[in-house]
Amino acid sequence: MSRIPISVIVTRYPWVVPVIYILKFEKFDRKILSEKLGICSRFSRTLIWILKKLNIVVECEDGMFKIDPEVVDQVCRKVICVKDRRFVIQEGDSMILVRLLNDRATVRVVSRDLVDLVEKKLKDIGRESNLKTIADSVGERADRVSTALRILETCGKVIIKRDESGRCLYMISH
Repeated sequence: MSRIPISVIVTRYPWVVPVIYILKFEKFDRKILSEKLGICSRFSRTLIWILKKLNIVVECEDGMFKIDPEVVDQVCRKVICVKDRRFVIQEGDSMILVRLLNDRATVRVVSRDLVDLVEKKLKDIGRESNLKTIADSVGERADRVSTALRILETCGKVIIKRDESGRCLYMISH
């Protein structure tokens, strides 16, 4: 059975990228996967099933799994930032933010152009700003701007603070 192209894996199954990035060349089973990624056993079982379905893991004689080294190399080149349990992946003109939770992964996608524009506008503003102000200056929906800001924060380009009412304020890190 042939393997699915890396671009398809990254765009259609981005939640497997953290597994590939963290485990790289290690052997693993469901328990090791759960411990390394900080996820529940049920989610790790699902991830292993997907990795097997995509034909990018090999089952070893001892019942452990190992990721194809060629896949590891290609996927790791697409991961541009990692912070805590968030991974920023660049695929073509898209930026993909994958956030691992205990029992699932969340995935958000925005264009590279939007991320660059948000960064530029935030530099132009030059002070702490809330999401609405930034979204209005960019002319884009707040949810998409929020994703761009989270990508920039994961990459260390933006600092997020909270004001006294608990709202997020964003500013460029220096």
